[in-house]
Amino acid sequence: MTSPIPCRVQRKRTRGFLLQQASPNGLPVKYVGRKTRWGNYCDSLEEFEQYAEKRAKVEPEWLELLRGLNLSCFCGLDVPCHCDILLRLANA
Repeated sequence: MTSPIPCRVQRKRTRGFLLQQASPNGLPVKYVGRKTRWGNYCDSLEEFEQYAEKRAKVEPEWLELLRGLNLSCFCGLDVPCHCDILLRLANA
């Protein structure tokens, strides 16, 4: 049996929305949007990717804390997002 693959979950502001219940694969969900240490404050996804790669070299636990978790922010699932970058780097 294989382990579930971490994925992106869209956080919503809908009344009664519970982030952990939105997990499509049973893995815990971690919010990584603005106001968190993983928030994207860069001007582009390319810039964020460079930032994330550099930070992971200096502070490896920054990404290790995300390994094996679903990641969430408010971005729509149909658009590229910094969560995609964090998922790839944390689970490489």
